[in-house]
Amino acid sequence: IRVCPRNSLKHSSNIKRLQQLWQGKNISNFEYLMALNTFSGRSFNDLCQYPVFPWVLSCYHSDSEVLDLFDHNSFRDLSKPMGALDDARLAEFLNRYYSFQDPDIPPFMYGSHYSTAVGVVLHFLVRLQPFSDLHQSMQNGTFDVPDRLFSSIPRAWDLCTSALSEVKELTPEWYSQPEFLKNVNGFKLGSTQDSVVVNDVELPKWARSPEDFIQKHREALESNYVSANLHKWIDLIFGHKQLGPAAIQANNVFYYLTYYGAIDLTQIQDEALRKATELQIAHFGQCPMQLFKRPHPPRGSKMFIPRLLMKSMEGFDMWLHVSHEKGKRVIVSLDSVSKGEDKVAHSCQIKVLSDGKILGVLGSGLIEMYKYSFLEGQQMKGKNGEKEGLEVERILNPFESLPRVALPFDNNKPSPVVVSGNGKLVVTGGHSNGGIMVYYINLENCSIEGEAAVYVHSRPVISLAICPSEFSGHEYLLCGSMDGSCTVLNLCRFNSNFFFPRIERAPAQILRGHSGPVLSCSVNGSLGLALSCSSNRALLHSMESGALIRSIYLENEGRDGGTFITGELSMLGYVLLGANFDSNDGEVFAYDVNGILLKKVGFDLCKVIQLLMASRGTCVILAISSEKLEEPPIQVRKSSDLSLLWALKRTRIPYHPLYIPVERMSLGPNTDSPLFLALGMEDGGICLISFQDAELYMKGLKQGTVGNIINVPVKLVMGTVQTAQNIASRAAKNFGGVYKTGEGIAKELITKDVVKNVQNTGFVRGVVGIFKGEENDQNAESRK
Repeated sequence: IRVCPRNSLKHSSNIKRLQQLWQGKNISNFEYLMALNTFSGRSFNDLCQYPVFPWVLSCYHSDSEVLDLFDHNSFRDLSKPMGALDDARLAEFLNRYYSFQDPDIPPFMYGSHYSTAVGVVLHFLVRLQPFSDLHQSMQNGTFDVPDRLFSSIPRAWDLCTSALSEVKELTPEWYSQPEFLKNVNGFKLGSTQDSVVVNDVELPKWARSPEDFIQKHREALESNYVSANLHKWIDLIFGHKQLGPAAIQANNVFYYLTYYGAIDLTQIQDEALRKATELQIAHFGQCPMQLFKRPHPPRGSKMFIPRLLMKSMEGFDMWLHVSHEKGKRVIVSLDSVSKGEDKVAHSCQIKVLSDGKILGVLGSGLIEMYKYSFLEGQQMKGKNGEKEGLEVERILNPFESLPRVALPFDNNKPSPVVVSGNGKLVVTGGHSNGGIMVYYINLENCSIEGEAAVYVHSRPVISLAICPSEFSGHEYLLCGSMDGSCTVLNLCRFNSNFFFPRIERAPAQILRGHSGPVLSCSVNGSLGLALSCSSNRALLHSMESGALIRSIYLENEGRDGGTFITGELSMLGYVLLGANFDSNDGEVFAYDVNGILLKKVGFDLCKVIQLLMASRGTCVILAISSEKLEEPPIQVRKSSDLSLLWALKRTRIPYHPLYIPVERMSLGPNTDSPLFLALGMEDGGICLISFQDAELYMKGLKQGTVGNIINVPVKLVMGTVQTAQNIASRAAKNFGGVYKTGEGIAKELITKDVVKNVQNTGFVRGVVGIFKGEENDQNAESRK
């Protein structure tokens, strides 16, 4: 499987808007490059116009076994094209350019191209199908001469920076797919003149394996140096330095037929000449369509942008210690309003929102809302004498009855509950009729304004997952049932200020393959993959076709009773699985999407509670339950190799409540660059841990500039929405109607026969009651 996000364009079809998202670090360098390739007409389906990516490193010959991404000498100069990196070779190219004279052909510097079907795509991907067959078809049914095959990364870099015929750039696989570096199909590629057998690709010394190379190469692409200079390379390939005087000045001039729109083939009357020109264009290489006429702006902004979680963990222990010494509160806890009741001894879900609020769902179905703030220059609440810092308060509900959602009672474990990205939808499972309940929450007053019952399975739904889809304003809802199947539902209309969100009537997919209950599930809309776990088997399904892609079996290694209890999908293509055994031991596994085990970490006398993906899939947060005080209950690890980045020990901060087991975790307000880690405790209480940038964020929140600080994409133009609301309000008054935004709810009735059929067959046949609107008794009486 190629790990390339499908949703690079999901945020917007406007290049300017996409550029702003990249500048604000809301999308990665990889996503942005994929989007630019797509906008310029390049595709995986066309070898002649295959997506092009840059070389970003220059230390492929380094003798060091450690790749130093803080050393600028490790990187390539992104302001120059590949042909201009070596001064002596550039002099040869310039001599050709200024001495070339032809009445029909404009002068050019480079006789080859950085992206060609045979010389680049089929050359680098020769070990993968279908590229292997295509490569052989271009060589009369055999592989090319072994000495010319791609066999070494250091050698490939040497050729591309020294040979007059090589100015290759890279393909997306160099940052996403380790299999192209391995002879996974066992092809007989021959031996070189030095009697060296060509098999797997030789790696730099700082890469232990193909998987390690891809991980470090991707980290290099997302590094601070590349982020600060990538706009220069974009200018060369997609921007204003692609053509004209700027291209000449940048030493970036290629053969004229490689440029988009350089010749109109329809005007060539000679059939033989036209075909010859087409073949020349196809095999000589093609430049992308020019997207920018002006210099591309650099990444970053004058506004404050929180750092990624991996960066936030650097020096985090020292920051916690200094904050505590200064009397600044950075970890705060709050008991549940129903603490002490056995039936609410669980935190079913917790969600950090971007408007300074936290939403929690308890085991009794009670919904609690909290607000967090940063206080300065005043005595904090509590007995610890803090002078300033993080404060969390419960939002009191103005109504007589507290809002509750329907949850089945189970004192052994929390019921399945998920919350949408904006916090307005709460979905619950576990109901005996095989359905789920969807609730629309008014975040202003913490009330339930609408609900829907959706019958999705014949047996109870025991696991739920939700994530944004590839379409803006949509979210995927994945339901795992005791009947061994999963159902994918689409939640849409999230952007409407006039209507409630709605659930599509038919499922997007029904995923099968488990022989037992689906205990955990996860979905990644970027990769289009769904992960589901039963007791000893994890399955990867395609969201687009519903096809089973991979099966991963639990490695017991002689232990009894192993069970997968949680799983997460990384946007980088890592599959993280947590399992517990009868011996009260826990273990976490890291696989790639092709089912290859990368790393596993065991925990003696500890049980894995939850895995939470963060920082665009580069990190995973583990919640562990253990009676051993020395075992940290919260750990942050790298997704690729599970190496420990940071651990919050119980004894590190005197006043924190981590002696109580953690049951749920949430990062917010942005999971890519989080500022808070919210923990839902076993007794129903919450704990909020702030990261290093949280103080600046909270000060901005207090001034009402949250959108500018966290730089989250604004999905609606608020002025336009307000204008539409005013027009609708005036129209309603003129016609004697009652203007109530959000209460024009469509109600669909379904017959008892259909409901009975759904319960008997387990198929999704319909939705009962699309968000039944509720109104209080006072309003009803006033209407009378």
